Amino acid sequence: MLSIPLLRMLSTVLIDVPAMLPYAFGTVLSSRVPTFLPVALQPLPPWLVLAGVLGVINAAACFMLIGRHLSRLAWYAVLGMFAASLGQVVSMAIQAPEPLKIGDVNVLAASLGACSVVLTARLRGL
Repeated sequence: MLSIPLLRMLSTVLIDVPAMLPYAFGTVLSSRVPTFLPVALQPLPPWLVLAGVLGVINAAACFMLIGRHLSRLAWYAVLGMFAASLGQVVSMAIQAPEPLKIGDVNVLAASLGACSVVLTARLRGL
């Protein structure tokens, strides 16, 4: 029969094993990052990636305000991503004023594009 201190020590060791595995074998946590993500984003310009992220954030905010079902959140995010990218391209084409700019991204134009498309989709029943 095992003593209580020995059982406590074994349970602590067994509980901490998954957390210590990356360090125990000399691997780094960053080696577990999926390798397809940097490869997929490499051909895209940085402003397009940032506009897409901004669109997803705006779509999630619109969903919090006017969304219906949680199952439609993914559609809102996809619409917001494409709409913000389109808003950025249009603002660059017409040389819109840039009251708030992050890098090459016109935050106002990207946000207005994302919110307007998401609101229109919501009014049409999405």
